[in-house]
Amino acid sequence: MKIKCLILLGTILLFVLAGCRQQSESFDEILSVYEKMTEGEDAIRLNMQQKNDLREEERELRGLIIEGGEDSNLAVMPYIEEMIESIRSRETLMEEMVRIMEETKEELEAATLLIESIQDQRVRESFLEVQNLHRERYDAFIEWSNHYLETTREEIRFYNLLQEEEQSLQELESITIELNQRGTVEGELQEALTQVSIRLNDAIGELARALEG
Repeated sequence: MKIKCLILLGTILLFVLAGCRQQSESFDEILSVYEKMTEGEDAIRLNMQQKNDLREEERELRGLIIEGGEDSNLAVMPYIEEMIESIRSRETLMEEMVRIMEETKEELEAATLLIESIQDQRVRESFLEVQNLHRERYDAFIEWSNHYLETTREEIRFYNLLQEEEQSLQELESITIELNQRGTVEGELQEALTQVSIRLNDAIGELARALEG
């Protein structure tokens, strides 16, 4: 999945910093900040994998609901309940990732103060470019996650309607169209996040060259 590339960037920069000791005191403090960020990214990576696993299970459930619903809605109620529970689990995982990213933003601000004290202009400017792209990545992540959470609420509304004795086919169709449209937008937001991550990776490479002198 494209999102995975953003999760590894903090780790890459951590290795870059760990291998460079040109200004030991400042670098040690910055390294400490990025160590904390990397711990958060490890947690995000785990949550992302769990979220993706749930999505795979939901595909199977969706097939069972469609197949069984042709005869009787009552027969597929357990699958619908399981689907709703899975969506809520994904929602919880995403909310946790947002919390971690918000903490990461605070760490980024702490690192910026340290970076601004670096005397070497090229190194300082390269660091600040990495910081700016980290912020841009954060903004892209938050935009994607907000959209994702809104979608999960629509999904839950859809399956809640399926549980009702009297269903509005018009409302179900309307939500289905909405979910399809949201899926397209989600893909675009994921691509935007990936592009920021690629630019951040390039900036980290430039920083590494600056640190090598």
